[in-house]
Amino acid sequence: MDNNQLINLLTILLGIMLSILFILCIVFLVLKFKSKKPKEKKVENQSTTKTKSVVPQNYTKESIFKFMEFDKIDDNMIIQKDGKRFLMVIECQGINYDLMSGLEKNSVEQGFLQFLNTLRYPIQIYVQTRTVNLGSSINTYKERKEVEKYAHLATMEEIKENDYNLNIPRYVDTFEEEEEIDIEETKKNIEKINEELQVLEKELQESLKELGL
Repeated sequence: MDNNQLINLLTILLGIMLSILFILCIVFLVLKFKSKKPKEKKVENQSTTKTKSVVPQNYTKESIFKFMEFDKIDDNMIIQKDGKRFLMVIECQGINYDLMSGLEKNSVEQGFLQFLNTLRYPIQIYVQTRTVNLGSSINTYKERKEVEKYAHLATMEEIKENDYNLNIPRYVDTFEEEEEIDIEETKKNIEKINEELQVLEKELQESLKELGL
């Protein structure tokens, strides 16, 4: 076999290999294109379901009660299961624990422990954070204002007197006076209630006599 025949043979083999490679490329592209179609359909289905789930709903008081599984709220008490179960919610305000002295921290901890020891039923602790607008506080700080029950310009002498304790209640009195209770009016109300109870007891006794009990 001379060189020309060998070259021709190699040329034919190279052409065959190139044609096979071309066919394989076409097959690969077709398979890849087919595999993309179901994914696009899935994405479309997901987008339609998302748009459906975002449809706003009208909520009523009854629907909220049904969702939260309670009947009503009476005297700050959550009533469930037709009056067979009662839940009480206690709200506790935040404190500047890090700014307290060691004695104050200890008293707060002991008070919390005593509160927990008085409980006879299971409790659930719910921590909630709220956004606070600090615009007025920042303006008061920048302008160095003295605002009653809100801001106080403390001197170094005052800070020394408080043992360098920066707890806010030491400098700003936020105590709100409660309304005075009219003792005489309260006594009259109690007497009136007692009189009504006596009348009801008499009526009950008479009804029991009529029934022979």
